[in-house]
Amino acid sequence: MGNVHKVAIATDCRDLHFVNVSTGFHSVPTALCYWHDVQCPERASLLLLGDEKGGVHLMWFLNPLKGLFKNLSNKEKGLQRIFFPDLGEHSNMVSYRHMPNIHQEPINRVMFEPSANVIMTSSESNTTSVVFMSVTLKQEPYIWKCKQGAKCFDYNASLQLLVTGGCDRAVRLWTRFVTTRPVATLLGHRTNCVG
Repeated sequence: MGNVHKVAIATDCRDLHFVNVSTGFHSVPTALCYWHDVQCPERASLLLLGDEKGGVHLMWFLNPLKGLFKNLSNKEKGLQRIFFPDLGEHSNMVSYRHMPNIHQEPINRVMFEPSANVIMTSSESNTTSVVFMSVTLKQEPYIWKCKQGAKCFDYNASLQLLVTGGCDRAVRLWTRFVTTRPVATLLGHRTNCVG
């Protein structure tokens, strides 16, 4: 409901909720990824949100087994609503950071590779089809360019192999550190790839 900055959510419990988004994101989330350490679930977990303006939002939940946000007082029963401007009140539970303008188009996929501490994103942008960047932003990002962008991608860390699919119906295989040309291009698809 773009003109009134609300989202309507219907549930199978016969509920209809109207959520005001004007106090939250300044853009619409278009991709989500949640990561947690399977071996050590009490460690911090990460929720990544890609948005329509090509930015990434990082929400580190610092002690996920104790909760995502500070608990409500007993008099505030029911649905807990937390707005982005109020996240500072929950700083002992969640850490938030926004990385704007990674892509010129909406992000359609976001992933996290914990072994390299890298965020991976894709969009249908010709100039920033797939981007790998360090969470700390201390290294330059790796940027792959595909004609008509990437509609989807996947990455295998052990093989250091990136696979992209785009509107041109080609599947491309890339190595992790060579962004200028794919290792192989697979042709023959009759319809577009979907994520």
